Amino acid sequence: MAFSINPVKCSSKQLRRVARGRLDKAVKAVQSGSSEGVHDARKRLKELRALLRLVREPLGAARFSALNQRLGDTARQLSSARDAVAMVESWDALVRHEPARFAAAAMASVRERLQARVSAGVGQPPERDSLIAALQQTATEVAEWRIKGKGFSLFEEGLLRSYRAGRAALRRVRCEPGDEALHDWRKRVKDHGYHARLLHQAWPQHCNSWHASLSLLAEKLGDYQDLSVMQTLLAEQPELFGDVLMRASIAEGISHRRVVLHHEALDLGRRLYAEKPSALVARWALYWRVARRA
Repeated sequence: MAFSINPVKCSSKQLRRVARGRLDKAVKAVQSGSSEGVHDARKRLKELRALLRLVREPLGAARFSALNQRLGDTARQLSSARDAVAMVESWDALVRHEPARFAAAAMASVRERLQARVSAGVGQPPERDSLIAALQQTATEVAEWRIKGKGFSLFEEGLLRSYRAGRAALRRVRCEPGDEALHDWRKRVKDHGYHARLLHQAWPQHCNSWHASLSLLAEKLGDYQDLSVMQTLLAEQPELFGDVLMRASIAEGISHRRVVLHHEALDLGRRLYAEKPSALVARWALYWRVARRA
């Protein structure tokens, strides 16, 4: 089932179907055994955890906490496998944005060594069968959900909390700049983006545009985070990045790109999080009511 809720249909039934659909896709992705499958499985789990946060109150605190913890543990088992692929993608992005430095012939060997880590299975998730079993068990539990409430009331508290948390995380980034604050903000941006996708049928043209802007912001923050990981890799495994002079040039290029991404993310984020949370929720609730009458 698509990651979307139709305003004219029973919301609680759709939530169960959407959640089950994310889990089924995650199982198939893990079963593939490929790096692409790992990436897809992580995305499905992020979607599902965002859905849980949107309906935390209707689900109940105990059920939410147990499911969120279990899915978080599963996602962490997949994250190391994704990191090796992300380093190659991050390198390719550096080449696009600063070809004079990173597309030089001498730099080609760096990408080859980063790609070799992927081919060698660096960080591949252990115990694939246990991961699949945990996901399938969760799917069985989701089928038995009893969600209290109906219509947009199921989403109001979660949407309010999500947007409010994003604004708070942005304030922290502006007051206490650092990788941890930016990483936390990105998680909140991703949550709100998933919520915009899930509820986009309230007004597709507006919500899709809103989601696209949130996705762009999350991408910039994700690129920033990946470059932080690359900086760590550069320090811990310098042999991957060539001789001293080449490593110095790479470090300089990474630092420059991070500054640009930080500025662009703040500029876009201030616009996306300019509205008061209560006003945003009231506006989306109105879109939902209009869609139901259409």
